[in-house]
Amino acid sequence: MIVTGEIELFSIERLAINHTFENACGSGLDPLGLSTMRKHIMKNEFRLQAAKNFKNTELGFLRIKCNLEISRYSNSKTENYLREIMVSTPLENIERRGKNQYFFNTNYNVVLTVNTSSLTVITAKLINKK
Repeated sequence: MIVTGEIELFSIERLAINHTFENACGSGLDPLGLSTMRKHIMKNEFRLQAAKNFKNTELGFLRIKCNLEISRYSNSKTENYLREIMVSTPLENIERRGKNQYFFNTNYNVVLTVNTSSLTVITAKLINKK
């Protein structure tokens, strides 16, 4: 693995952990609400795994770029953009429905659909078209 990739992934983990801590502290979670904390921890672990290890095909990237109106981006820039979206999505905006996880990120105006087992980004759509 390339050193810059390791540094980049380390930064993603750090950003996600800080974001999770801020959300947990700022949302008034009961420190003894273990069930809620477990759910947050599991969602955060999935978010980190998805951001680090997601995959897609050439056709998948083409579809994502078209849907997000970022066709000028290279595949590598698109990957980084998707990672940013995943990591910055608040835990309460990650929802599991069946075999997929949905990342609703209003800051980026995007919904990502990620298959839970294969970590494939199935779709990426704008929430509100411009």
